[in-house]
Amino acid sequence: MLPLVPMAHAALAAGHEVLFATTGPNTDILSRHGVPTADAAPHADVSARFDQLIQDTNRPDTPVKEMVSVAMAGWAEIGDLMLDGLLHTIRRWRADVVVYEPCHVAGLAAAQLAGVPSVLHGTGLPMGTYRRALEKMVRPRERYGAGEQSATPDAVVNVCPSSMTSPDRDRGWPMRYVPSDVGAVASDWEDTRPSAPRVCVTFGSVLPGRGKDMVRAAVEGLRELDAEVLVSTGGAVLDDWGPMPANVRMARWLPMSAVLPGCAAVVHHGGSGTMFGALAAGVPQVVLPHGADRPTNADAVVRRGVGIALDITTDGMEMIGKAVRQVLEDPSYGRAAQEVARENSARPAPSAVVGQIARLT
Repeated sequence: MLPLVPMAHAALAAGHEVLFATTGPNTDILSRHGVPTADAAPHADVSARFDQLIQDTNRPDTPVKEMVSVAMAGWAEIGDLMLDGLLHTIRRWRADVVVYEPCHVAGLAAAQLAGVPSVLHGTGLPMGTYRRALEKMVRPRERYGAGEQSATPDAVVNVCPSSMTSPDRDRGWPMRYVPSDVGAVASDWEDTRPSAPRVCVTFGSVLPGRGKDMVRAAVEGLRELDAEVLVSTGGAVLDDWGPMPANVRMARWLPMSAVLPGCAAVVHHGGSGTMFGALAAGVPQVVLPHGADRPTNADAVVRRGVGIALDITTDGMEMIGKAVRQVLEDPSYGRAAQEVARENSARPAPSAVVGQIARLT
């Protein structure tokens, strides 16, 4: 959801009406961003199904084909849970266009049923609508009598710098990636430059159970590093973490858009938000991917030369300290990261793309 917020702000600033249709905890998060929001599924426990989906797709030992099949089935179920409310919201609010992100297939299905233009908003590396999830949705056929629905939207917004992807995938309307945070408030030390290099550690907000163990292992691996280590626990409580090394600062959430520009490196799980936030800030990365699209993200980081990827199923967790030292000491990683940051900054701002979307109506 968060990668769509900058476009929503740009549309509001341009005088358009904007309504975010979502559900669950997202409604509270969006209220902090000042975006008009509607709960599209107030009577469905979408969060529980999403949490189960995250658990099912974050098991390192799951074969890729099986994980993809589970993911498509999960997103189809979430789509069915939200479709009625989305379609009702679109019609009641008389929307002129629907902007959705790749996995939220109900957004495209509802737009097609309502007969309004649809725009796929990328959230990282270019990808299309989850076609197999759209095909698995039951509600469009059973409730609305819809035939086979097209997985092709009317337009695509691409937030990926060209050098991070292959030419055959670099299509759609280019737009600058603008980081958007969960809503954490910056502390007075986060926007200052430390005397030693600053390294950020985060494993996102959706790694169940294992995320805490990964944070602990990362902290242990960076104990002897001559650096200030900032650790985001992804919302996990800190009461039982015990004493931390002297070079480590802990927080439940960190405002990444404020923190990353002052960092020399970031250690993370390969999530698109952290990866592209680091790219926008020009910060080299050490990635420990597992599950979902994270291995693909890590491959792109390595291929472009902006960071290192480690395998957590082998000895990756023990290699964190060595990998961070390598990206700090080898200037090629920093140069490549700064090149991508400049490339991202040169792409059209969300306000320019809002104008293109408006012309669809």
